Amino acid sequence: MTCKEIAEKINAPASRVTSCLKHAKRKIAEYESYHAPGANNDAPLDFPMTAGELRLVLEGLDILKRDMESDVHRRLGTDWQGCLPYSYQIADDLTIRLLDALQKNET
Repeated sequence: MTCKEIAEKINAPASRVTSCLKHAKRKIAEYESYHAPGANNDAPLDFPMTAGELRLVLEGLDILKRDMESDVHRRLGTDWQGCLPYSYQIADDLTIRLLDALQKNET
């Protein structure tokens, strides 16, 4: 389907459909680049870290995520969350895993 046909089907402006498709293609490219063979981004590491160091990493991830959010929000105004880069999702997932690890360590 063309962007115009999709727009008519979902009752949205064609420019919105074009924009959404552009962001989706960018996210797919970022995902494929991150998970490309040989990138080793998915290889687990044996890296010891103290609880205090882990808290600092969490603070850094929060700052990084806020920066990504504010940058996208400034450029797009409304409906910006679907336009965040793939690295935001990785940072968000890592935040959840690190918080879980800290909670398990404290019990």
